[in-house]
Amino acid sequence: MTRGFAGIDPLWTIVARVNCLRKVPTHRDRRRGARRSRHLLNVLPRKSTVIVCAGAIAVATLSGPIAGVSSASVPAARSMVSAIAPADTKADVAAAKQQLSASSDAVQAAEDAADAAAAKLPDANSALTRAEAAVVDAVAAQAPAEKARAAALVVQSAAEKAHTDAVESVKAAQAAVIRQQDQVKRAQDRIDAVKSQIAVLARQSYISGSESVELSILMESQDPAQFADQLQALARVSRGNSTVFKQMTALRAELAAQLVELNTMKQAAASREDVAQSKADEAIARAADAQEKADAIRALAGKAQAARDSAATARSNIVSLVEQRKQEVARALTLRRAIKKTYEKLQAKLTAAQGVAKTHGTRRDAKAALAWGMKYVGSGASYNGLCLAFVDDAYNPSGGRVGTAIAQWYRAKAAGYGHPGDRNPPVGAQVFWWSGNAARHIALYAGGGMVLTTGAYGGKVGLVTMKHLDGYGPYLGWAEAYYG
Repeated sequence: MTRGFAGIDPLWTIVARVNCLRKVPTHRDRRRGARRSRHLLNVLPRKSTVIVCAGAIAVATLSGPIAGVSSASVPAARSMVSAIAPADTKADVAAAKQQLSASSDAVQAAEDAADAAAAKLPDANSALTRAEAAVVDAVAAQAPAEKARAAALVVQSAAEKAHTDAVESVKAAQAAVIRQQDQVKRAQDRIDAVKSQIAVLARQSYISGSESVELSILMESQDPAQFADQLQALARVSRGNSTVFKQMTALRAELAAQLVELNTMKQAAASREDVAQSKADEAIARAADAQEKADAIRALAGKAQAARDSAATARSNIVSLVEQRKQEVARALTLRRAIKKTYEKLQAKLTAAQGVAKTHGTRRDAKAALAWGMKYVGSGASYNGLCLAFVDDAYNPSGGRVGTAIAQWYRAKAAGYGHPGDRNPPVGAQVFWWSGNAARHIALYAGGGMVLTTGAYGGKVGLVTMKHLDGYGPYLGWAEAYYG
């Protein structure tokens, strides 16, 4: 057996009853019966079972899945309908009614699922559009950010080169400072040497005094020539002392100038180093900021792309679900149409046995009106919300029409054709409910507890149970079609 959508094996039973033979069949009858049996076997669907019992032939057919409807939307398969042949026409109609009701539930469930999936599709499309726009914006922002980052890296490279040059300049200045320090040291050493000489002279002068030295030199002379020589030596000594003092003065001046130059070099070197370090720090900070912005934009672009992919996946899943639901609805409608044909045949038997509702002021009788309305089952969306117009058009009244369903009920009731609260109307009768709509609701009774109504299955015309319409408001009753 073909398995249904949710693992259910729905069982649909259509019964054809053949009157039992009351006489012993002749040879000719046996041939005719054999031909009929072969004909039944040929026309029945696959997986059909023919049961022959006491001269009666009952045909139980097992047909396709219930249009992919979940187990929550329809009863269990084996309890839907009985596989035993009904005993009479009313039982046939009751069995068909059960089949049609279950099939209608299947259609409604599938259409509800399709509507729910379709309702999510616009949001998925909107999310996809937003995600794609975010991707475009992120990609558009990424290019300037990358450009800014590249420019910052160029600035950083130039700053690092400037910093390197400045460091080399600082090194050169420091080397010059060291050389200058060496010169200062040498000058200081020379000054210290001169200071030693001066100290010796000062000590000699202090011990003997300068005049006694000169007088002793003059007094120790033995002759004028020696005196002259000593006098010249004394002059040379005096000149030497003067030279030492002059050297001391010159060295001190040179040392002072070198110290000033050394201090200037140190300050210049320190200033160069500070400027170079500041530029390098600024360039590094700018490059880091640009890198951070570029990374942030790249991460944003990645998130936007991920969101776009997720939205696209969700949209694809919903589109697939909608298509699946549409196929389920199509299968359910096909099954419902097949069952409806069987129902119409059995309904004709019931109508022939019970008769139909009477009409007043119509061009079609109840049977013709019902046949006209049955053509719209599965379609007729143009009548959605226009229940009275549909029923009026079915009867094609020659008398006047009223504006609302409740007015039609009151008119028929006032004329003596209304039957309040009676839940056993004849076929083709007009049935009324006190629905939430201000105009209330009218439909056509199709027999077997089924009602032909607008607004069923996505706003189309459909066959539903009276119990189904009870969910929209209290049942008022039925009336013969009365148009004055």
